[in-house]
Amino acid sequence: MAYEALPLPEAYTVSLGNNRIGMLRSFREQTERKATAVRAIGENEASRWIPGALTYRVRLERLLLDTNVIADPLLLHELHGFSLTLTGCGRTVAYTGCELTSITRRCQAGGDVVEEAELVAAGRTESTSSAS
Repeated sequence: MAYEALPLPEAYTVSLGNNRIGMLRSFREQTERKATAVRAIGENEASRWIPGALTYRVRLERLLLDTNVIADPLLLHELHGFSLTLTGCGRTVAYTGCELTSITRRCQAGGDVVEEAELVAAGRTESTSSAS
């Protein structure tokens, strides 16, 4: 597969566990927390809210996979509860307890690119490096 040149300051490396699987142009993260209302018997309004766990929805955009590691992007659907690490632009974002929900591919002569991959994650950590 022929890789497109990505400017390094704009690209992230993508790792599953400890294995680097490719490069990524950008990603988008959405955080959700559902809450449960507590109501007294016979009352219409909630007296308080009980917060639920955070859920992270992550959209990876323009993922160029290393075909030596993952030959077919659809094989990613077989992974469950995996860890995903994105490193670039002076920071590292790690997601745990991941489940892939969708993959959108663009196939053309010379290879294919994952245009978008969406996943949900149970946990998230972020660290920054001073050498960026």
